[in-house]
Amino acid sequence: MKNLNINVVFASVIAIIVAFIVSYKPENNTIYTTGKCIKKVQKDRFGITVTIKNLEKTTTDATRKTLNTYKEISEFLKTVQSENPDVQVETTEYTTDEKTRWNNKINIDEKLGVESIISIAISTSKPEVLSDITFNFTRFNDVFTSKLNNFVSTEVYQKEKSDCLEDAIRDAKRQAEKLASAIGQKVGKMVHSDYRNYSTSSGGYYMAKAVRGMSANDTLALSSAEMFSGSEDISVSVDATFELK
Repeated sequence: MKNLNINVVFASVIAIIVAFIVSYKPENNTIYTTGKCIKKVQKDRFGITVTIKNLEKTTTDATRKTLNTYKEISEFLKTVQSENPDVQVETTEYTTDEKTRWNNKINIDEKLGVESIISIAISTSKPEVLSDITFNFTRFNDVFTSKLNNFVSTEVYQKEKSDCLEDAIRDAKRQAEKLASAIGQKVGKMVHSDYRNYSTSSGGYYMAKAVRGMSANDTLALSSAEMFSGSEDISVSVDATFELK
């Protein structure tokens, strides 16, 4: 009698397990694939950072000189923007700090003065316009240019990434259809997906820089310096799960 009860219980457990497997079998009716898209996007913006820097004995003097030059540059850039609405200008830094230098002879920090800095980021889709702007900065005092760069604008990047995502999804579905066809089934709707994206830059541009003391003829000759746009590779990978039917 005891053996019979054990067998009955065992059979009941097996029946429950089988019933569970039959009613829940996601791995038997789905297919998993990875789709990819890689596209090269031309960089459409050229940028430069202009920094105004003054070191004076007092905060008042340093700030006044820097702000006066900043006002002159701002007026100049407003004129540029009125002729070229594509030009974007943004103030990225405004700091005033005490500067010191270590004196090894007396082992003490010596105060050099107060340094006031204002930086302005300028960008445009026209490299020749950026070149003209840079050359014009030679007429301002205490102005330095740096961080010349070539990049893909946010608007273009977002659109290209979205298009690439759609291509990666289509690629994932094509692969799923091939695999499903091999086992005599068809692909249904996508039930789950994850995606990853990254980008890498290549190339760039060269722009000759005018220096203080150049004549108008020298500057004109340099304005024809070679410039070229680089590119950025956008890569999107999609992990997708499709129903089989």
